[in-house]
Amino acid sequence: MNIAKFNTNPNNRILWLVLAGYFVVCTYFTLWTYHRQIALSEQSALVRLEGIVKAMAFQIDGDAHRELSNRFEEKDAIQFYTQDKDYNQIHQILKLNYEANSLKSPAYTMIFNNKSNHFEFIATSSDAPYYRHPYDSFHPILKDKYTEGGVIPQYTDRLGVWLSAFAPLRDGAGQTVGIVMADIDFSQFICQAQAAAFKNLLISLCIILPVILWLIFSLRRLIFREAKLNKQLEKAYQTNLSISEKLEKSNRELTEFACIASHDLKAPIRSILSFAQLFERRNKAKFDDTDREYFNYIKSNAKQSAQLIEDLLNYSKIDKDLGVPSEVDINKCLVIVEMNMQSLIREKNALICYENLPILRGHASLITQLFQNFINNGIKYNESTQPIITISTQQNAQGEYVYAIRDNGIGIAPENQDKVFGMFQRLHSQTDYDGTGIGLSFCTRIVETYGGKIWLESTSGKGTTFYFTLPKAEVMEKKMVKELALMNA
Repeated sequence: MNIAKFNTNPNNRILWLVLAGYFVVCTYFTLWTYHRQIALSEQSALVRLEGIVKAMAFQIDGDAHRELSNRFEEKDAIQFYTQDKDYNQIHQILKLNYEANSLKSPAYTMIFNNKSNHFEFIATSSDAPYYRHPYDSFHPILKDKYTEGGVIPQYTDRLGVWLSAFAPLRDGAGQTVGIVMADIDFSQFICQAQAAAFKNLLISLCIILPVILWLIFSLRRLIFREAKLNKQLEKAYQTNLSISEKLEKSNRELTEFACIASHDLKAPIRSILSFAQLFERRNKAKFDDTDREYFNYIKSNAKQSAQLIEDLLNYSKIDKDLGVPSEVDINKCLVIVEMNMQSLIREKNALICYENLPILRGHASLITQLFQNFINNGIKYNESTQPIITISTQQNAQGEYVYAIRDNGIGIAPENQDKVFGMFQRLHSQTDYDGTGIGLSFCTRIVETYGGKIWLESTSGKGTTFYFTLPKAEVMEKKMVKELALMNA
């Protein structure tokens, strides 16, 4: 094998880079897995520890604990736990849980002393009590969640590094009288966790290394096959050209099939809905609550399916048979929208505000559907006593019209704003708000058909403003003429 020739061949260099990239990715994934296992081990340990302290808190009598802390108010007032019945009882509960759960550090109860502003130990699972000793280096979480309990991830105090969990002790009236707390020595925990993670790491390496060796030998074989592959690639390129043409034809046929199938699917769904309603009317008196629930479910799903098919059909027709673009008065389009939606507008007492919107070149049916979808969303996703939809426009520096459709609805959370324009993206359940999740993707496709852009600004609970641009008339007309020429070619 000619190594010099191999190193100067760009294709072979790419193969070496792929191999190196695979090695880097595998190494990164292995190390990430190792650290992830450590983190999961810590989380699992905290969950287990939290369950232990909750069990102890449930077993300890809060009233007895309060009386104990009130009865002995001085440091080391209890020298031996057998001196006091209440202390002995709490001590035994802590000790039994300590032994049953194989804890390495003593479990203990504490109270917060408002005068000294620090915690004090009360009872312990240890046979050597340290009653009323102050805990000066306590973690802030202890004080913040004193009445509700919680976990404390890895932290350091004067005694070492710990993982801890605590739970509130409550008296008969439900008042918090202290906390019960248990710890895990982090140095012991991390040794065990690292041992388990290292074992998994070795297993991963045993799997990865043979794969890397196999890739090296495969790379060597590829060198001798390079010339043959080049010829095959040239032949494949010619074949792909033919396949591309067939694929384009297949896509056109598939689109036509989708339209036909959508039409044909409407009939059986309408029949299902009609017969369900007929059966319900004839047997309504015999129905119990379960029957009514089932029939409501059938009708709801049938309507949802019919609407989904209708939306998909409309979506597939957006760029089909558009015809020649003409002047479109958006004000007239909005009058049509209000007529189409008059029942919903009256039901919700909605108000649609606009004036002096511009005339553009396009297709009235698409522009009408575009605004109708936005207005419908603004009314549907709205909890106000009067939904208000405001439509305005202005020209930007490029001569495009920027339309703003503002509502006073429920708004969209920041983490969901990138999702709403996708196909079938629903942010709410069907029981909360009906719909198919196609409306905004429909709007996006219409705007992009005219060469525009679409985006939104929203705050949860404070409404949403949708923005979209439409190019100036002469640019739009040239684009439409070009697209129609391509469709007729």
